Amino acid sequence: MIVDFRGLIAAAPVAALVGDRVHPIVRPQGGALPAVVYQVIGSRPLYHMQGADGLMRSRVQVDAWAQTYLGAVALAEAIAAAASGFRGVSGATDFAGVFLDASRDTFDPAGTDGAAAYRRSVDFIVHHRSADT
Repeated sequence: MIVDFRGLIAAAPVAALVGDRVHPIVRPQGGALPAVVYQVIGSRPLYHMQGADGLMRSRVQVDAWAQTYLGAVALAEAIAAAASGFRGVSGATDFAGVFLDASRDTFDPAGTDGAAAYRRSVDFIVHHRSADT
């Protein structure tokens, strides 16, 4: 099952910072900053005592990339504001709940284009199902 997370993080406040630079899994080499990269880093079905309850639990990592540390932090905060606590349908996914879980900072001295880049990674725990079920 695909988690259609792009729609949540490409909302107006984030789009104002990055435009359409929201990418699944890999930031394009030489791509402009700031930018966002997202990926599902783990997923499993949820169960209760009667069996599967129809929901999946996924951990989604969203990376906020910028030329400055404060830029990466501001972008990550916009992403968290857009996604954390969301319930509803976005694209092909029915989100039962999106929960901010963790964040961490890293620095890439070479970047994808030879220029230094700062990254704040934000993890979300996402309970979801396909919107057509």
